[in-house]
Amino acid sequence: MPIFNKKNGCSLIKANDDATRQLIYSLRYQVYRNIGAVDIDPSERFVDEYDDYSNSFPYLYLMGEKPVGSIRTCIYSKKFEWQNVPAHKMFAQEIKNELGENCSLVETTRLVIEPSFQSFSSGHFFNLFCAPILMNKLYQPDYMIGTIVPEHVRFYKRFFQFQPISIPKAVPGLNVPSSVLVAVKGSLFNEICDQKK
Repeated sequence: MPIFNKKNGCSLIKANDDATRQLIYSLRYQVYRNIGAVDIDPSERFVDEYDDYSNSFPYLYLMGEKPVGSIRTCIYSKKFEWQNVPAHKMFAQEIKNELGENCSLVETTRLVIEPSFQSFSSGHFFNLFCAPILMNKLYQPDYMIGTIVPEHVRFYKRFFQFQPISIPKAVPGLNVPSSVLVAVKGSLFNEICDQKK
């Protein structure tokens, strides 16, 4: 069941089956190869350990039947027995220092959009953000964070007023660094989530 299905043919669906997940892994690989973020892999898939976690929820964005984008949300909360999210692997100390211990989180990660659809003015980035907005509404975390590659930092900062809480670091599996950003209180992202509760 799509989160939304717009008149222009855009839809965003939760990846509840292996076939949908394989489309996501393939799209990730294509986008990451395009920016030199990953090396050549014969499988032409990009998967990491968190894709199999019970607190991980990937979404596929479609134009008609064509996969053009994806985003993953991961939940750190009592409901999921405080199972780690990807940011904990490289940025645990920054999260503890800036946000505190034992705070619940929703993390966005693995945001990818097929190159020909990447214009910010197209609205596709905003459409993908329906997934973290939904997760924020469902789980009401203390903080919304994102583990972000450099190409997407300006989108998070400019349009949703996320702020960095780390310097860029090398992360396993990617040839480009990532940073952790947080939606601070009063940010546009939090205002949108409050309106939708």
